[in-house]
Amino acid sequence: MKRFRVLLIISAILLVLIISFISTFEILSVNQAIEEFNSKFSTNPEKAEYNFVSTSDSSISAKQIAYAYINAQLEASKSDSISLTLNFPDSSANLMIKGVVVHSAKIESYKLSRFINAVDEVALYKMLSLPLHVTGHISTIPKVPLMVKIAPKDTSEYTPDVVPDTTDIDAVNFIFETSAGIQLYFYESNPRESADGMKQFKFDFRDRVNSGYELFRSAFTFKKPKYQPEIRIKLNKRDAKMIYRALPENADIVLKVR
Repeated sequence: MKRFRVLLIISAILLVLIISFISTFEILSVNQAIEEFNSKFSTNPEKAEYNFVSTSDSSISAKQIAYAYINAQLEASKSDSISLTLNFPDSSANLMIKGVVVHSAKIESYKLSRFINAVDEVALYKMLSLPLHVTGHISTIPKVPLMVKIAPKDTSEYTPDVVPDTTDIDAVNFIFETSAGIQLYFYESNPRESADGMKQFKFDFRDRVNSGYELFRSAFTFKKPKYQPEIRIKLNKRDAKMIYRALPENADIVLKVR
């Protein structure tokens, strides 16, 4: 019994040490990510022609945020492709072409990473003054639904195509990786069925396990893990699916976080 208690105490101490060790590496990776972000967007050659300043004056900050938002939309409008604008203060997600809104959706809930408030104010404004580019994506639904068409024998058998969206039964969850290093997580809000809720849980759990594994592996090889700030967004299922399918592979995304 005494030996068991000793083993239990030793195991508890080792567990605390391991957790502390991994947590230290995680903190170091966050600090490094903040430094890299500040450096990248303080010296970005593609910066907007506007002299952003760090200030405690809320009115000046508001004007700088407004300018960054407008400039990013202007840059995105130069492309012929569909872009996405996420305005968190207004809780809106808009698909746009050439600056014109073609679909507007309500952001039902969202969570911004604390990283957003930890970085340098001027660097943040510079990042927001240009659209983010999607560099990769993961999803529970296909980008383009597969449709099989059978040619009619003659014109009398022809009927207009009415192809049901069979993917409507699938839970809609996806992740966009961006050029700024920020990951955008999109989830359907209030899954109608328990199956959708379980699929959403599995999707999120799998991502967290992968992140935890990378953190654990990096810590025990004495390498700082790569930290990627996250923004988590919940939308109506129909809107989430439309946004994912409408955007091109390397889409532009405009953010307004304040």
